[in-house]
Amino acid sequence: QWYQRRVQAVVSTQSTGRPSLSMLLLFLFTCLSNVVAGVDLTLTVVTSTLEHGGTDENIFVQLIGTAGRSDEMELDSDKTWFSSSKLGKGETTAFTLENVDLPELGMLRCVRFRATSGNTWTPQMAVLSNLPAGSSLYLYNADVVGLSTDPEDQSGKGALEWMTMCNQGDTTVTVAMETADREWGGSEDIAPSVIIMGQLGRMGPGLFYSPEADGVFERGSVQEVQYKGMKYIGRITGVRLTVHGEDAWKPVRVTIETVDDRAEFEIDDTTWFSTDPDHGKSTIYLPRF
Repeated sequence: QWYQRRVQAVVSTQSTGRPSLSMLLLFLFTCLSNVVAGVDLTLTVVTSTLEHGGTDENIFVQLIGTAGRSDEMELDSDKTWFSSSKLGKGETTAFTLENVDLPELGMLRCVRFRATSGNTWTPQMAVLSNLPAGSSLYLYNADVVGLSTDPEDQSGKGALEWMTMCNQGDTTVTVAMETADREWGGSEDIAPSVIIMGQLGRMGPGLFYSPEADGVFERGSVQEVQYKGMKYIGRITGVRLTVHGEDAWKPVRVTIETVDDRAEFEIDDTTWFSTDPDHGKSTIYLPRF
């Protein structure tokens, strides 16, 4: 209807004289808007490496833009088997979101996930692609929170009924972690997460996971992960590490590199990481000196 009104306006103007430049531009914008309306987008979801990283229940998503929100969409039930017994840790699955009306939503910023059962699952990140001009949105579960309708899971803030993951910016950040070359230094059942602080704020890539290492930290090894779509925070001032899992782990160095800064953080020889307080710390903040 909007399109038809613009056509009628141009025709009406032509009957009385030459159409104005603004009217022609508005007509052209409307035509282009109708071209991009109703496009199919691709939502790629990466499950976390945690014990409750997956689910065999259906998942609902909602797209959020600067001008509005879409209706909830149910992801293809044939592809919602995120359980580790089906796809394994850190598995990647792509879904097609059909006929998305982009002009009604404006510039897309976030994706809202909603739980449908008490079977907790934890997305690690998501990528929304096939956007205009070939762009993509990179979305991270920075606080490593699961999704569940079970009040007991929610009471400890280990899960929420719904979660909104938003694009943080357009900066690429590289994080490298070096594991101690000593007995018990490595781990096969640990999942560290990262929050990076800077002079202009903080950014949260969330879980540190290298597909090549498949969640295994070999003693004396260095793993590197690149995060796209991060916020620009200026000079790096510190980093917070939190571990999830059932094992102990001994990192010795964390290196963070942004578009215009590089910071190294040394971890003293006595600091171990573990979710068991008898074996180490679950969270540590490393300031930059």
